[in-house]
Amino acid sequence: MIPPALQILARLALAERWLLAFDFDGTLVPLADHPDAVAFRRPAWDALSLLARHRPVAVISGRARADLAARCPPGMTLIGNHGAEGLEGISWIEGRAREAATLWLPRLRGRFTGGGCWVEDKGLSLSLHWRASPDHVRAEAVARRLCEELWPTPRLVPGNLVLNVQHADLPDKRVALLHLLRRHPAALFVGDDWNDATALASGEPRLHGIQVGDLPLGAPWRLPDQAAVEALLAVMAQEITHA
Repeated sequence: MIPPALQILARLALAERWLLAFDFDGTLVPLADHPDAVAFRRPAWDALSLLARHRPVAVISGRARADLAARCPPGMTLIGNHGAEGLEGISWIEGRAREAATLWLPRLRGRFTGGGCWVEDKGLSLSLHWRASPDHVRAEAVARRLCEELWPTPRLVPGNLVLNVQHADLPDKRVALLHLLRRHPAALFVGDDWNDATALASGEPRLHGIQVGDLPLGAPWRLPDQAAVEALLAVMAQEITHA
């Protein structure tokens, strides 16, 4: 399931102690109808736990950092809110971002609720979900129209049946990975959605992007689906075990 060339890249990453970085939903865990319903499959949990004990591992997710901490194995770096939460040296923007999200929340929650649509408050950012809506096209159009009315004008990052609403000055996943790369010789990053695209196709020669699925995200490497990510974790865990 894992292409031989990608297995060689993974072995090189382990041998040279690269940072192993992953998105969460749709990458480490299968997507679910509601964010609270996601869960690791046991083999993936065990493999990631093993990797985190022996190599630097990071999870960089749109979820709030506290949410990640409750769901991930111990011993890894957790970066939440699409790369904005958990980085050193960006506290200057966090207050501004929280203030903006506080202003946006009642305006969106009062108009984007019901019919399978709802607003998730993640502190530094918001997410508008419509996976449970019977009309995904209409729900997305409504979400975008409502967000266009917000002030200050947010950055909108599309996802899988979700629209992420962020302060325009917050760092994204590419910025987060470049920040983390200061401490590592290189990095692998595995992601599956539009909010991963800036990192997957960063142009940074030390950052090797692996995309999951068929979206045109620009990564040089690809895995067909989330199950293949679990297979990659198993390959790397086996390599560590036999090292």
